[in-house]
Amino acid sequence: MEIHTMKNFLADAQSQLIEGMAVEYGQKETDSGTYAFYSFNYDDTAYTTTFLLQNGMTTEAAVDFNRKLIRLLKGQGES
Repeated sequence: MEIHTMKNFLADAQSQLIEGMAVEYGQKETDSGTYAFYSFNYDDTAYTTTFLLQNGMTTEAAVDFNRKLIRLLKGQGES
């Protein structure tokens, strides 16, 4: 995960709502595997999470991680 104090965006990304927040996402294939990237801005801070999709890590698990992170940032806990 990367955290920045400037707005962030992903090139060639799609967007989806997670916990009511617009989150950009994309995937990249490399020799070492497929990576999923997610980026969103909250409270003047940019968050980017990266996941290597292997060994049980799926895009659904990555979205769930981002959902929990957003809920924690909003002070809503993990439920």
